[in-house]
Amino acid sequence: MYKHLGLFVLSVALFTLARNMGDYKNTPLAEAVAVVAGGFGLIAVALVIRDLVERRKNSRAPEPEALPTPIHTITFEYLPTSPLESGQWKKAYGKQEAIFERDSDIPGGLKMRQQMASYAMDYRLPQYATLANHIEFTAKYISDAAVYAEVEVRGEDGLHPDVFWFAHLIGNKPPEYLEQYHEWQFHLSPRDDRFLVDLREEVRLSLGRNGLIFVGVKQIKVRGNISISPLKLRRLG
Repeated sequence: MYKHLGLFVLSVALFTLARNMGDYKNTPLAEAVAVVAGGFGLIAVALVIRDLVERRKNSRAPEPEALPTPIHTITFEYLPTSPLESGQWKKAYGKQEAIFERDSDIPGGLKMRQQMASYAMDYRLPQYATLANHIEFTAKYISDAAVYAEVEVRGEDGLHPDVFWFAHLIGNKPPEYLEQYHEWQFHLSPRDDRFLVDLREEVRLSLGRNGLIFVGVKQIKVRGNISISPLKLRRLG
């Protein structure tokens, strides 16, 4: 934008010259110089507008790349029947059952509300879906909310298998390990409430220093007061 400042300066200088010529009664030449000055001014304005438009386009966040078809999707089509009654989920913990209902703001979404202390439920994946290494979902975290994946890892030599819970929270902090729960916490900043979770990358950031690599995902856990879309599980190459 500032590179066009010279045109503005030239335009102003020519207008000044035209005015001075007018003062000396050289009206025809003054008018000609004024027209030229106006032309330079319009060109400068047009160039500045073009640069502002380009800058706005470039400042927009890039659209997320297209993802392959999920190998498994966890849906909530059975609502208002409880997820526990559907036979697809089981209670992980909580003294009193949560309230489940459809979420009108999220297509196909579930709204889960705790009635007392913390509540969570687990979804065990079918065998073919344990090969997934990427999870996509849209969620509104209300309070005490988290989405977990139970991740299986092993050493590069095929030894030392282990299983950890990976908790996905809102925030901007490095991965944190909670030894008492055998759990890693990852703080994410979703775009438009859309979470894109690469489990391989999370293993690399947390357990990779110990020589462990991602093997598969066993379960999904949903906790707290949350609204969540169907969860899409993919296997990325």
